Amino acid sequence: MDASNALTPKPAETGLAIPIVRPQPSFASSAPIEATVEATHADLKILRAARSASALVSVHEAGHAACICLVSAQILSTDDNGQPLRGGQPIRVKGIDVEAASALGGHTRTDHGEVVGYETLHDIRNQVICALAGREAERALGNLTTGGEHDLRVATRKAVDAIDAGLLDDPGEPLVGHFDSISASKTTETMRMGYADKLTTFLTSCRDEAQALIVANLESVNRLAEIIYSAGSLAGPALLAALREAGFTVPDDIVELPGARKR
Repeated sequence: MDASNALTPKPAETGLAIPIVRPQPSFASSAPIEATVEATHADLKILRAARSASALVSVHEAGHAACICLVSAQILSTDDNGQPLRGGQPIRVKGIDVEAASALGGHTRTDHGEVVGYETLHDIRNQVICALAGREAERALGNLTTGGEHDLRVATRKAVDAIDAGLLDDPGEPLVGHFDSISASKTTETMRMGYADKLTTFLTSCRDEAQALIVANLESVNRLAEIIYSAGSLAGPALLAALREAGFTVPDDIVELPGARKR
């Protein structure tokens, strides 16, 4: 990567491991994101037009890894009353690979914790946010690509799981039920619209939170992308060191290390 674009992350505030970012108001389109990036991070000298395809893949995977760290940090942190800042199980980063980017695209390998057969809405939401973070890093640091297509499909499937399980239903509203089990000929337009509204609202909310996390930590995401681009692949101690060099203080057990016991 061009050394002229190198970034030295700003030092974290004393005593703050990873910034705790609350969900921000929705960005209506990419234009406000671009304006926010230009206004608050002009010193990054991103030079979007100069980014190569392989650099954009690195940006995409940096978005995933950064969001996993931030979300897991919130899960493992507590407020003044001892309550977790976010529900769900931490997500573990197993490795990042962009060496085969020209043929296969990049890949961030993850572990969503102990498999128990059941997932809470917190677990599903966290996974969707992290799945969408790659394309939001592209949007902020480069240009959106087709690299987010698989991520969007994964996010949509997880959102459908939440709806079909009734996790997005309010107690006082009619229960939508499992949409696939309803004959199309007996499905009313109101039911179809209600299902679509739940899906769109949930995905948009997760997208907005992914945007907020990426934009609030953009310098570290940019630095991590540069490290990934130079390394090609990262795992174990090298991945842990890269995340810390980028400015993240990684919670214990978020990066899979050789010999570590599974949760």
